Amino acid sequence: MLLFQDLRKSIFDTVNERFKISENDVYLDDTGHSDITVRVFRILKSPDGGENVINDIITSLSGKDYVEKAAAEGGYINVWIKRPYMLHEVIDSIERFGIYPNVFQESDRVSVEHTSANPTGPLHIGRARNSIIGDSVYRILSRYGYRTVRQYFVNDSGKQMISLYTAYIRYGGPLTIDSLLENYQKIYRDLEKDPGIEKEIERNIERYENADPEVYGTLRKIAGVMLDGIASTLKRIGIEFDEFDWESDLLRDGSVKKVIGMLETKDDDGAKF
Repeated sequence: MLLFQDLRKSIFDTVNERFKISENDVYLDDTGHSDITVRVFRILKSPDGGENVINDIITSLSGKDYVEKAAAEGGYINVWIKRPYMLHEVIDSIERFGIYPNVFQESDRVSVEHTSANPTGPLHIGRARNSIIGDSVYRILSRYGYRTVRQYFVNDSGKQMISLYTAYIRYGGPLTIDSLLENYQKIYRDLEKDPGIEKEIERNIERYENADPEVYGTLRKIAGVMLDGIASTLKRIGIEFDEFDWESDLLRDGSVKKVIGMLETKDDDGAKF
């Protein structure tokens, strides 16, 4: 029995029936305001009458057998759980299993980042191995009560990605997985015969590092096509993600420069180490 985890999931499902929210918007409240809190800022900003939606949600939550009270406060809905209900669940667990809780319960948030294969082509069986391991870790942690987020770190930077971009610009064709992959393989074959392609890639790397909006925009579209294919493949075996975090965002918002500036680096022919 995962008392608060199960109740949190029930509250999420109730809210989600009326307005689509993230599971992270429902969390255990350690401030003393309530037992479980729901973030509803997005509902308030919705064009179809945010306050009416919140009132409907509160009515639905108040009808649950485990809810003592539900009330809106600012951008939140605070939910209090009936103490007799919690006591009953504890006693029932002790009678059936001899202990409470019968599994470990922890409310901390955990991010499980897995797969994160470069979006340069379809997912192959070797890369899928890490996906299966990562998703298994996510499921185990979730079962033990952690508020777990499945994260995919999208590596849309580096020479491989710029080569994919250069191939698309150089050879053209539709923005599809098959066409992009064919061009990607072609540019590496042509590299052996035409050294000028290497310089073309290097120029595009420099444009990318200087935040050229055309390179960023086109590369994000290309990576998005590949990523959709990877996500679609994994979904067929029940593996999905909550968050996609793009490496390029860390470059564009200055995070990478900030970190490099904090480090003691030495130069070696233009490279820092």
